[in-house]
Amino acid sequence: MTPEADPARLAATEARRKQILDAAAQVFAQKGFHRATIREIARTAGIAEGTIYNYFRNKEDLLTALVGRMARVDELTQQVAQRAATTSPAELLDFVLRDRFALLEQNRTPLQALLPQSLINPQVGQHFYRALTLPALEVFEQVWRKQIEQGNIRPFDPALLVRLFFATFIGLALLDMLGDPVARSDRETLIRQITELILHGILPSSGGAEEG
Repeated sequence: MTPEADPARLAATEARRKQILDAAAQVFAQKGFHRATIREIARTAGIAEGTIYNYFRNKEDLLTALVGRMARVDELTQQVAQRAATTSPAELLDFVLRDRFALLEQNRTPLQALLPQSLINPQVGQHFYRALTLPALEVFEQVWRKQIEQGNIRPFDPALLVRLFFATFIGLALLDMLGDPVARSDRETLIRQITELILHGILPSSGGAEEG
């Protein structure tokens, strides 16, 4: 068995990475990304500064790993791709919304610290976009394009459709963090109404109004 395949060593490596990332999340939340230092992260983690460089190249690498851990983009996109072939558009939207709202609840404190940084610091913003947003956009675009081809939803630019969906969720997440009572209302009702709105719009289903 190679050292890389040793279960005990793998577990120890993962535990150390988690320890460092937990400390990074705490320091980023307290100081902001720009003012945080590797030295402070090491002190918070209770390890030598050099130890961090055995696992992460620099502060930007730490941020990318932290965002990736919070977002679980690889896990989400894999599950969506698997479900897309067997579930309806409504069921797919319901699954994604539940997953993303759960992510918001589980990572509220670090997200509240890091999201503002992504808006004021271009470097952080690019990390967020590349690590969290772009991979999900690409997978969802493929999924919705397939749904259109199968006739499950009407023809619509899949790239724009996906971005409208993400904008809806991100906007609600920001309102939630600001304490908006509607965004923080009953999740079941919120998910049901968002799904209904995205799939059917705001016009009456029949006979109540004319389009255009």
